[in-house]
Amino acid sequence: MHPTSNPCAAPMTASEEEPPVDSPLMSSLHRGLLVLTLNRPARNNALNAELAEALLQAFSEARRDDRVRAILIQGAGDHFCIGGEFDALSDKTRWAFDFSRKTADLRRLMEVSRMIHETPLPVVTALKGRVTGPGLALALASDIRIADESTWLSTGYARFGLSGGYGGVYFLTRLLGSARAREMLLLSPDLSVAESLNMGLVTRVVPSGAADKEAFDLAMSLADGPTTSFGCIKQNVSMAEQGSIGETLDMEAENHVLCTLTADHREANTAIREGRDPEFIGL
Repeated sequence: MHPTSNPCAAPMTASEEEPPVDSPLMSSLHRGLLVLTLNRPARNNALNAELAEALLQAFSEARRDDRVRAILIQGAGDHFCIGGEFDALSDKTRWAFDFSRKTADLRRLMEVSRMIHETPLPVVTALKGRVTGPGLALALASDIRIADESTWLSTGYARFGLSGGYGGVYFLTRLLGSARAREMLLLSPDLSVAESLNMGLVTRVVPSGAADKEAFDLAMSLADGPTTSFGCIKQNVSMAEQGSIGETLDMEAENHVLCTLTADHREANTAIREGRDPEFIGL
């Protein structure tokens, strides 16, 4: 896959060097699959500025690496991400608080949710334990969510006197509708994995301890797939979320014709005639 070959499938990257083991985010590349592991198990992978910065960097680097064809996000330890680290301000520090700067800094970190959602590559998350607050938002930003039976989902923000962030409101509203999103955000219920599956918040439920393996296998199958087609599919869905029926049809037509020009489409037709599985190269 090449950066200039297809506007629907701009490539995404993995770093050439392995991060240190104490890095808040571990990354590795497996035959086209970039695996990103939230690596703060002692803090149950709570999202702080350092981890958010690392995620931003990983996705930014991925855009420059044409080897990456799918992305898996998982968590080290027993939980995917238990929420965020937020410190209440004392009366003394409130006087020195720069509201505009703090808002701008947080907004920049929140870009990671948009990057996850809008990347043309398939993104899978492996969920286990607690998935709360910004952890839930990151999961909902992805395309496919594999959860094991230990998983509990919650927005969580209202319990701490907060309103939410990292796109949680955006994704919940689009997945559930505004009425159910308000319920989730205002009441912060703890949802079992069965309830989450029934509501469409997770894609598949697997036995406890199996989420990472199941998600890896699924993500690897996507990495072996027709990358350009996947990128165009995601672009079509994004247009359907926000555009009109006419705009969506225009994009569907353009992307469909574009896909007919790819080597993967030709390979698929040849494989069908020859009675074998196609071998996609991402072009």
